[in-house]
Amino acid sequence: MTYNEIRAKWKDIEPKVIQGIKDGLYSNSYEDIVRNLAKLLLEEAYSDEMFEIIDWGDWQGTRIYLFAESCYQPDENETYIVSNYYGSCSGCDQLLGIVGYVDGQEPITDEDTINDLLSLVRDIYERIRPLSDLQKIPSLAEQKD
Repeated sequence: MTYNEIRAKWKDIEPKVIQGIKDGLYSNSYEDIVRNLAKLLLEEAYSDEMFEIIDWGDWQGTRIYLFAESCYQPDENETYIVSNYYGSCSGCDQLLGIVGYVDGQEPITDEDTINDLLSLVRDIYERIRPLSDLQKIPSLAEQKD
């Protein structure tokens, strides 16, 4: 799936995301956000076995999420990447700033909170890229020319 195909799919995914936010599926962690987006994006091609997280942070840092379509040896067009910064408090972490510390999946009814979470989820969704897009990034040597 190309980046443009991913972007075009948002209009079909957005109502499901809004319902998921109301049901508390997107308020517990960034992992939940990315995992739920991957499920919606890949549909029946999603598998928990094809979902990985790289995190070298501690109280704060950047997580890199990799997920792939469930197939034999997915290639760079079937493998996706997205990264997200996280912090340790509501002042430096957007998710904590929106919902605070949530234990489990609590339904969300406040419209401002729903809209703020939808904005965060959409921002993360729009950063999902197939690995093949990384090959299109010019190298530093090419940029100097």
